[in-house]
Amino acid sequence: MRIVCILVCAATLAAPLPAQEPPWAAPDLITESFTSAESAAASAALPQILRLWLASYVERSWNETLQYGHAGLSKAEQAQQRKEILAALKVFPLPVRKAGDRLYLVNNRARDACGATGNCTLVLVEEAAGAIHSIASESGWGFYTRFRAGSPYPDVFIATHMSSRETAVTGYANIAGAWRKRYCAGIFRNNDGTQTTDVHVCP
Repeated sequence: MRIVCILVCAATLAAPLPAQEPPWAAPDLITESFTSAESAAASAALPQILRLWLASYVERSWNETLQYGHAGLSKAEQAQQRKEILAALKVFPLPVRKAGDRLYLVNNRARDACGATGNCTLVLVEEAAGAIHSIASESGWGFYTRFRAGSPYPDVFIATHMSSRETAVTGYANIAGAWRKRYCAGIFRNNDGTQTTDVHVCP
């Protein structure tokens, strides 16, 4: 029995440990860390594959909001409004350190995509392997990016107005080639104007 145990224990010790994710230090963010999606400079030179995706995105978004009154418009009026929505989209290229891949943040400022608090729909989009992939869609007003050591993709944070004193933050990260929500956060403005930040890895 002792010999069997020794052999089993030795094999167990020799087996490789399961891969573990590296520690994820949450950034120290304040509201001034974010670039406003309303005032930031957008890109006008967009690849054709992205232009086609944007047109498809507007069509899908339009069909999802028909109940808000679009159905009462004539076909010509609907076509004109879709054209205006497409023209109003702002696209921000985000930095990527992997050749051939691109990352964009699309600001949809259409009436039905914006709220009373100044948040509009922000869509994180990746161009990779000759295709466009939608990573996430959040209601927000600003964005912030930062690179982690060894990653060719930036972590992307989106800020959302919750109230005059609270900003919610959602962060997305590319982990082993796949994007997912990684950071959950809140930024709170105190009575004296200072800010308290709680940024942590999502459970």
